[in-house]
Amino acid sequence: MTTKVYPGRLVFVGHYGAYTDDIVYYSDDGGATFNVSSTPLPKMDEAVIAELDNGTLLLNMRNDHVNACACRGISSSQDGGATWSPVTFDPVLIEPVCEASLVNIGGALYFSNPASTTTRANMTVRRTDVGSTAWRDGTLLVGPGDLWGGYSALLPNALPNAGAVGAIVFERSDASAAPGNQTVISFVTFPLAF
Repeated sequence: MTTKVYPGRLVFVGHYGAYTDDIVYYSDDGGATFNVSSTPLPKMDEAVIAELDNGTLLLNMRNDHVNACACRGISSSQDGGATWSPVTFDPVLIEPVCEASLVNIGGALYFSNPASTTTRANMTVRRTDVGSTAWRDGTLLVGPGDLWGGYSALLPNALPNAGAVGAIVFERSDASAAPGNQTVISFVTFPLAF
């Protein structure tokens, strides 16, 4: 991603071994060279970055249930990814140990994952109010039941002429698959104001 506060800065996150550390890299020269954030994010994996309208970068990370809440790890940066806050855990964003997606659309954050603490099921989209990082009480259940869950990607610009609509691509099972075995890729649109 590129940041607003640091024009032209490229920022991405990777991991140093499964559940060893997530590490953020950033470049101010178009990717010719990269710097490494001075803050490792221990015991995290498969992170996603979104930028808030005020320039804060927000990391949302898969964890191996190292915290009793069985939920997502969170960290933020106020300096374009050079340093990060200590990892905290968001009990609203439950997970069964799975990848997730996070995007800023029109100043509101949207988050998707299989909303379960035990199995990849119940693909769900959540949102915040514009300018907020607190998740609204309402959620959008994209696909109910055991067949609906897995990795996901929110696509904010998938349908540029469709109005206030977002889209999600995600893994799910078909009826012949063993539970938790994702065999189908689905594309679903949803209203941004749910």
